[in-house]
Amino acid sequence: MYRAYPAYKGDRHYKKAFLGLLKEHYRWNQLIRGSYGTYLNPEEMFQGTDISCALRGLDLLEYLELRPIYNSEDELARRLQIPVEIVRLGHWVFENIINERLALRFPLRLYEALPVGADLRYVWPRLAEQLPSMVPEPLAQLLAEYVMDPVTFLRSRDNEWSPYRAPDGLGMPAAVAIGEALLELLGQVQKEQARLSNVDVLVAYHSDPDLKKRFVKMLRRHRDADALMRGSYGAVFDDGWRGCAVACSLRSLAEIDGSELRIEYSSHGDLAARMGIPLALTWLEEAIFESLHGKLLHDWPISFAEAIQPGADLSSVWPKFSLWALETIGQPISQDIRAVLVYEAESGREHEDWEPPPPAPVSFHSAAPIEEQFVMITRRSWEGYRLASIITQLIHRYGLKVERIANKILEIIEETRP
Repeated sequence: MYRAYPAYKGDRHYKKAFLGLLKEHYRWNQLIRGSYGTYLNPEEMFQGTDISCALRGLDLLEYLELRPIYNSEDELARRLQIPVEIVRLGHWVFENIINERLALRFPLRLYEALPVGADLRYVWPRLAEQLPSMVPEPLAQLLAEYVMDPVTFLRSRDNEWSPYRAPDGLGMPAAVAIGEALLELLGQVQKEQARLSNVDVLVAYHSDPDLKKRFVKMLRRHRDADALMRGSYGAVFDDGWRGCAVACSLRSLAEIDGSELRIEYSSHGDLAARMGIPLALTWLEEAIFESLHGKLLHDWPISFAEAIQPGADLSSVWPKFSLWALETIGQPISQDIRAVLVYEAESGREHEDWEPPPPAPVSFHSAAPIEEQFVMITRRSWEGYRLASIITQLIHRYGLKVERIANKILEIIEETRP
């Protein structure tokens, strides 16, 4: 269970890229109702519901293998870091607006309205209070029951009522009214967030020292069981489960929560949300882990976790490391780039006057100047290959020892106090 919901992982560039891909699905008539995914072969165009196209867009964005069917409301909520009730309600509106044009436009309006970095857990309770005054009482009750627990709801009614089709012909009036009310509430949250924009979203360990203590203890168990290995987000061998630093960290958190254990744990976004740290730092931890050997390799996840102080805002760690790395390798830094990195290192805030250039084609080693690559990380932090490329270049092109890089990262993190 997430302790906080920083929508879009607190990353406005992530939102912009996601919306761009969702609009492409809309532009190419890939948004359809009533199907979670349909095409007969890879050469044919994919089509699917709002949930399907949104999840497929995220897979494209994060360079994951594409699937023929996308039907998980919970997965979409988890990856966008928003409450699942918003996803379910948005899908209900999408399926029930009678006017096709309005229906197909609604997902774009909904995901555009989600404020970056906001905690949206209170949106559905507010809307649920308004439902009886907006639509007939039977529909308000049915919809509220479905949004809160669809599995129990459908079982209790033997699937007699479809959650995607409003009873008694109430589709368009009810769906339009509820959809507009949802967008209005999200607009209010956005205004509230603008007034509170100085409040930090990312707080390490969510200011919970006990979470850190239990997390480090679980990581030690993984190390002592020889469960850490490079190059895998999780695999089962004759002598037990093994995985990389991120996989072991996520599995440790699942064990703390008492959640059902899986074989593979690959979501850096999940780890960032659970630990309350910037997404880029999860990729940094992994990049260092994959370059270490021996005892340092097995101790690294523990050292990384121990260095983080509960309650600290680690947003300035990457720009501080960037300045150190560029100066250490003797790389000339342009005045503009230095100003951006210094501002971000001192404030922990993104320098909004500097906009990244359009992303280059996917390549492990970027052709952009390395100083520009460093600044790009906080603006495209979901693209882990970019950060891995920087660490690889520092080691193999510029001759920095990975141990020295690791120690500097730990030093910066330890110095970052609440």
